[in-house]
Amino acid sequence: MTETYKPELKTPALFNFRWIAEKKFKKQEIASLGQALNKNILRQREQQQSINGLWDGQLKVFLIHNIFQQENVTILEEPYLKLINKLVCLLVQKFQIGIAHRIEAGDHLWLARYILERLGEEFGIDINYDPKPIQGDWNGTGAHCNFSTTKTREQGGYEYIKEIMLPLLEKNHQKMMLLYGLNNEARLTGKHETGEYSQFSWGDGSRGCSIRVPIITKELGKGYLEDRRPAANMDPYLVCSALVDTTCMNGKNLMSLIEQFAESLKQL
Repeated sequence: MTETYKPELKTPALFNFRWIAEKKFKKQEIASLGQALNKNILRQREQQQSINGLWDGQLKVFLIHNIFQQENVTILEEPYLKLINKLVCLLVQKFQIGIAHRIEAGDHLWLARYILERLGEEFGIDINYDPKPIQGDWNGTGAHCNFSTTKTREQGGYEYIKEIMLPLLEKNHQKMMLLYGLNNEARLTGKHETGEYSQFSWGDGSRGCSIRVPIITKELGKGYLEDRRPAANMDPYLVCSALVDTTCMNGKNLMSLIEQFAESLKQL
């Protein structure tokens, strides 16, 4: 896996956000960053919508995910792919990356996505990361991010999350949403285990909010938080950068991130 730069080898290419994330991690003591980064809709290339067609696709999903797990363990030096399981909506599967340190979470997610796409080609399955690929009364597809720093994992970390991090995340909520994936408002409706797109919320052990603080974090007085806002189609380097910038640097560079992301979305 390599970064991409323009011909003079100094300016990052249009979609290269890795250099931004790496720069932020070097400045901050982020000793561990674990991410449950993708819930994926896997559908047949023919896009069949009949019950039989969907179930046929579901059988293919089980097969491709078993192979996917084996491929990751074989290719990666450490098995960063921690789990794969079914979710609420038919054909939705989840895989988790981490716990990984600093920039590694994004690196391993992109590698896992590549492997998954190549396996999809072999089995005639399209990988769909849209936050709400099939409209209806069921869950969308997100990319929850489990985030911790040295301070949150030390004694008193729960209070640090509550008193320092959560107010910063609430203050910068609208800006962060611009970096958390396209069409995410279709998923974040306040229903189906989500918070609302335009309103920040948090809770101990709650799945219906923006930020879930696990019960174990509260009980131990230290640990991590789960950012449930990112969509499955997000760029992990942007999400990691936004979290670090917001919680460790008071969000001072968020507008710069937003501008660079907006520039990348323009037609070439």
